[in-house]
Amino acid sequence: MSLLSAVLNTPISESESFTGEINGNGYVFNIGGTIAKINAAEQSGYTRVYIPYGNYIELSNDAIKQFALDIVPVRHVSEVIDLVFPDKNKYDKVIMLR
Repeated sequence: MSLLSAVLNTPISESESFTGEINGNGYVFNIGGTIAKINAAEQSGYTRVYIPYGNYIELSNDAIKQFALDIVPVRHVSEVIDLVFPDKNKYDKVIMLR
């Protein structure tokens, strides 16, 4: 997201955090230490964190409810782009991950 933000010359909200591994086709893969990463994001003042969908479904409802921030599960980087860059139509020729 930082690289795309720089290319588009569009800042990402300072309240959003991202974790996960993205392959060359844009799919987001599971990572380890999800709870610790969500906790760190919350303690750092973030209000939203994007995590791999596979990690999200592994979390219990109690684990999710313990956090005050918004946890957003994603399967593909295009989902994040749609949420992080709301004026995406302006960038359609630049963003090729669809």
